[in-house]
Order: sequence, then C-alpha cells, then structure tokens
Amino acid sequence: MDVSHALQINNAGLLASKKTLTEDGLELTMQSNHFGHFLLTNMLGLLKAGAPSRIVCVSSNGHTWATKFDPEDLDFHHIPYSSMKAYALSKLCNVLMAGELSTRLKGIGVTAYSLHPGVVMTEIILKDPSSAPFWKIALVSFLKFLSVLFIPVKNPEEGAQTTIYCAVDDAVADQSGLYYSDCKMVPASEAGRNHSYAAKLWAASESAVNLTAQEANI
Repeated sequence: MDVSHALQINNAGLLASKKTLTEDGLELTMQSNHFGHFLLTNMLGLLKAGAPSRIVCVSSNGHTWATKFDPEDLDFHHIPYSSMKAYALSKLCNVLMAGELSTRLKGIGVTAYSLHPGVVMTEIILKDPSSAPFWKIALVSFLKFLSVLFIPVKNPEEGAQTTIYCAVDDAVADQSGLYYSDCKMVPASEAGRNHSYAAKLWAASESAVNLTAQEANI
C-alpha cells in the first residue's frame, strides 16, 4: 500500500435541528457540510502541486433522501426547511462535488471520492449549537434503538474504514468521482450521478462563498 501522496479528507459537519443562518448568510448545515469543504478544497493548490493526490468527501446514504435539487436555493430561502432536508441536500452536494472534481482534475493525478461511512455513533449530534437537549437525547436514543433492531451501528473506528480505504488503498488509485460504502464501489443516487447538477452546484457554490480568482485553484 503506497501512501506517498497528498491527501485531503472533507469530513467536518453537523446536523442542525433548526434553520440557522451563519454570519456569512449561509444555512448552518450547508455551510458546515458543503460550503466549507468547497472553499477549502479550492484554496489548496498543494493538491495539484503534490500529485498524485486524493480528495475524499465523506457523504452519507442520506444523500438519497434529497429528491429535489435547486442550485438557486441551497440555503432554503424558498424551499420549506427541515433538518433532514438540509442534511440530505448537504450530503448530495458532497457526492456531486466529488464528481465535479473528478471532471475538473482529470488527467493531472488528483482523484476524488465520496462515500457512505455507515451509521456511526459519534458526537456529531452533541456538537449542534442550535439544538435543544431533548433533540440530542432523541437522536442518540434512536441510534441505540437501531442497534437493538440489529441494524448495524458502527463505532468511530469501524465508521472510518471506508474513508481510509478511499484515502490510501492502491485498488482505487486510478478511480475518481465514484461513490463507496463498506470499502467497495456502489452506485450513488440518480441525482448524485447527474453531471448537470454537479456543474450547476459548482457555479452556485462559487457564488455563495464569493470565491475569488486568487482563491480558485481548481
């Protein structure tokens, strides 16, 4: 296994319990789960200079819950808001971003991946600054209930395995823009494979984060 390559893993995120706008005017879940990743990835010119490089976008099977995609309303100014809609959209954006990265970086030694880590018992729920205590307790209890029903709930180490696989395994070195679960390639949703959506998301994200020509490295 050769790990002598530059690497970026986009895994920061949260599930906000109510609609909250950040000081940048962006919806909190979208800014945490997508826009921040988008801006950081664009600003890291070292990924090109350090090729071969990999960009890993940690998404979720929850991206399949996003049944509508409107690049003009990524912050729910017009679409009715719910925490799960925002989470699903942000995770769809992770998949689309990896796909668009693979298109834009084709042939220069930089590959991109998106993945579902599984249902993982982490502290992401407890980190939401907008949620009330009962919301956090309810979600943690729900995850524990799933484990009782024999629906696999992973611990953090188990949940990291597909991320590690995409980050360092030789088997995926020449693959790019694909979606993985349990350390194997699986189909993303139809929306997640839509190249037009991916291109429109990229343009909308550039506008949302006010990406400058000096910051754009991809």
